Amino acid sequence: TQCESCPAGKIQEGLSCTDCAAGQSSPAGVDQCFVCALGLYTDRKGIPSCFDCPNGYYDDNALEGSSCKICPKGYYSGLATKSDCSECQIGRYGDSIGMSGCKLCSSGKYQPSTKKTSASDCVNCAAGKYQNQIGMSSCKNCPTGQYQSQTGRTGCINCQVGKYSSQTGRSGCSACSRGKYQSQVGQSSCI
Repeated sequence: TQCESCPAGKIQEGLSCTDCAAGQSSPAGVDQCFVCALGLYTDRKGIPSCFDCPNGYYDDNALEGSSCKICPKGYYSGLATKSDCSECQIGRYGDSIGMSGCKLCSSGKYQPSTKKTSASDCVNCAAGKYQNQIGMSSCKNCPTGQYQSQTGRTGCINCQVGKYSSQTGRSGCSACSRGKYQSQVGQSSCI
């Protein structure tokens, strides 16, 4: 008669097959248990192969492999095998533990730093500036002929008839000087 190999997740010890420990796996026919690689785990005995840590978790312990750790605020882990967590990038924040992706700052706001943990870390655009996109690291200057007098805005306002703005990033428009006029809105000079 012929001996049979132990099934996956088990190794031969004497005349019987024994489960690989939690944090280890073994393919069928291999008589050795292997510790799960970084970013992989198994929390039960006798498992044929290791699993990816779930999104929002990571495993950085090359000696154990039986559990995954949760990513802290300001960090995330996504789809790839996770041996560590990634920082939330500029324009984003992570306000809870175990995130699979960071949240984007809303329009009218910006966020110039990494690893931020709250929506309050997103900063209102200053007067004279705006941001019409989400998840941005800076604000845009209002163009010539326009202004914005309030903070945290998504656009600028055209200068009114009789007024102008010759510079970008203005919080108000200037009145045409004596002897000059402007009959159109949104202009950068008077005639």
